[in-house]
Amino acid sequence: KPKNTTITFTKSTAVVDGNVAVMCNSNGLPEPSYTIIHNDNKVVTKKSTYTIVDVKYSDAGTYKCIASNKLGSDSASRSLTVGKIYLPSGGNSLTFLKAPIVKIKWSLDPVLSTNISRSWSFKSRASGKDEILGKVSRAGDITIVTRLYEVDIEKPATLVLKNVDESYNGVYKFALYPGLPGPSISEVVVFIAKKPNVMINCSSSITVNEGDAGFTCVCRGEGGNPPANITWYKNGEQIGNKSYGENRLTLTNVTKQDIGTYKCVAQSYTLTDEKSIEVK
Repeated sequence: KPKNTTITFTKSTAVVDGNVAVMCNSNGLPEPSYTIIHNDNKVVTKKSTYTIVDVKYSDAGTYKCIASNKLGSDSASRSLTVGKIYLPSGGNSLTFLKAPIVKIKWSLDPVLSTNISRSWSFKSRASGKDEILGKVSRAGDITIVTRLYEVDIEKPATLVLKNVDESYNGVYKFALYPGLPGPSISEVVVFIAKKPNVMINCSSSITVNEGDAGFTCVCRGEGGNPPANITWYKNGEQIGNKSYGENRLTLTNVTKQDIGTYKCVAQSYTLTDEKSIEVK
């Protein structure tokens, strides 16, 4: 008859959108077969392992393993908790101005906030190199690892960047280590804002005659971070749609209504540059 039946999880707490395995083991001859039950519903039979992919909150609860052979059965139960890593309020793409202090604030469900180690790393956009920034142990001890960047950590899940300049452009990873087979990772792309420069490929003063075929002016926003969105205005009113990188102003079959001041504005985050042309 089976005895000493156990049920274990590959993660102490499962993470939403991650994975976790439920594993049964028992001693018995003949070799037992297994049934795994979740909250009174059978989820697998004849297998000792049940793998949950893309974990949901509904996967939390009590799991029961029943080991059976022709001599009888034995069982064990255990509860699985589920928690979630939440992106910062700005989502997975954040833009900051240069500043003495910038905070990237992930947040966690309470079940993930203690007794689970975690780390933060950074991949520089300029160099492409990965750098471990810091970590928190299961006991809650904070260790700053990097010597290349000025950072700090605020528990449970906030990374503090200090004296922020363009070298902080890149991808930041927050990793949680609740168990095997690997960490649960949340990534955020960070842009340190840089003012764009407007470049227009036509003269600042253009003289036209009614009935002319027309012309095209291309406006580009160069050097901005994140890449600038470009907008044309005529006499203070927006014309056409915004676009990234460049935007074309095209006038055809010119009439008197086309005469006026045309302004191109490039904007990266809150930083702008502009240039105007006169059509007369």
